[in-house]
Amino acid sequence: MKIKKPQLKGIIKSIVKETLDIMNETLERGEWWIYPGGDVQFADGDIGDSNHEGYVISNLSSEILGHFGINTDEAGYLSDYEDQIKQSLLDDEKLTPEEIEEWDTKSPSEIVLRKVVEDKLYNNPKQAEDAVYIAYGSSTRDARDYAMKYLGWKRLTISHYGIAVQTWFLTNDSLRDISRGISDAGGEDFGMPEETDEDNVEVEIEVRSNNKRFSGIPLSVVDQRNVSALFPYEKKTGWINEGIFHENKDWIMYEGDNKITTLFKDNSRLAFEVGYPRETWGEDKDKWRHRAASKWKSIAREIYNSAGLTEAGNPIIIPWRVCYKRALNHPDMKEFIRKDASPVF
Repeated sequence: MKIKKPQLKGIIKSIVKETLDIMNETLERGEWWIYPGGDVQFADGDIGDSNHEGYVISNLSSEILGHFGINTDEAGYLSDYEDQIKQSLLDDEKLTPEEIEEWDTKSPSEIVLRKVVEDKLYNNPKQAEDAVYIAYGSSTRDARDYAMKYLGWKRLTISHYGIAVQTWFLTNDSLRDISRGISDAGGEDFGMPEETDEDNVEVEIEVRSNNKRFSGIPLSVVDQRNVSALFPYEKKTGWINEGIFHENKDWIMYEGDNKITTLFKDNSRLAFEVGYPRETWGEDKDKWRHRAASKWKSIAREIYNSAGLTEAGNPIIIPWRVCYKRALNHPDMKEFIRKDASPVF
């Protein structure tokens, strides 16, 4: 049957519309890394090939493997290349007989970390440890925070609700990268209806280094690339965003990813970074963090309840903040507090 020209035009128009609808649905949500300079990498694991963590792991694995003279495209976990790393170290005569035995009988990751630190591949041992652990896929380190802190990457999410960005620092230069990244990732309408005004597109920016949060920022304000223009949009309670809470009429305790914070009635707070055992993974990490919070709370309560009585027989009241501060120095808290971090903030 011969299709008439008007019918053919209608069919083509229908196909084009269907294709555009599918594209627009895809644009309605997505996640990206924004690299220094503003270039973006799609990082939505639900739609694409890899998520945010995957790109960081690949980047660090490639960096460490390259240091050992091993070049590979789209590197995976370092554990997949241990034989090649060992051979490279043997070729360069960088393994002692004791280290060879340790490699064969224990975890090679400790030797890899030792060599990376010895060679000063990273600025300090702490960064080196984070890099190696993340490259091995350990959940005891946050790959996303590493990329933001050390690499200057920014996390971007675009949805039909608005735009959200996480950055380690907030400067005019980082705002420039964010502005360029949003434009590159979202295109002209950011997955919004065509009639959407730019001033009606809201952006939320979370600054990970100081836990500040700016909400409801018009996109046009972000495009000014001036940090001072964001001050009116700062949320004072940005540190409470997700996690587990323990509440009392005199304090609130919050379990974040790697930090446990207690906020008191006078708006002061105490916090410590959780130190995780090397074998802690996945759900075990959550259990360990919860144990740390519960232990801190129980020790503080013991201090509070054991204050005793005055000579007149009245109960001695120790302020909760003092109890929690003393609890941080209790021997039973030692295993839960990260060794290289100051416990009190």
